[in-house]
Amino acid sequence: MPTINEALHMVETIRKRSNEREFPAQLHSVFLQIAAKEGEMSQKAIAEKLGMSASSVSRCVGWLGPRNKLRRRSGLGWIKSFKDDNSTDWREKKWRLTLKGRQIIQEALGEELPPPKYTPKPYNRTHEMREAILSL
Repeated sequence: MPTINEALHMVETIRKRSNEREFPAQLHSVFLQIAAKEGEMSQKAIAEKLGMSASSVSRCVGWLGPRNKLRRRSGLGWIKSFKDDNSTDWREKKWRLTLKGRQIIQEALGEELPPPKYTPKPYNRTHEMREAILSL
């Protein structure tokens, strides 16, 4: 179990790397939950595990991911959604860390993470926009 000083270091590292004046506890919880369950967390599972509403989780993953709807600007790009090929619900999205998100977790923990179950790609907003345009 981490000491209070280690926990404070982790929380402050994540907050400072966000370049946000405020970084609510819910964002920390969602980010750390996704990091703990790499590639296996749907929004519904996150909400159930953390005891949060579906709308709160949706706002958090948007802020941590591609789009911060509260501030009407780009999100942090720390997480990315993907479709699980084994899911029976075509609407269900799961979330995983991006390369940037993994780097922040490693910095906050002060140690290397085990290799991901997938190959993370560098966060590239232009690439995401191109994919969105092509999918229209």
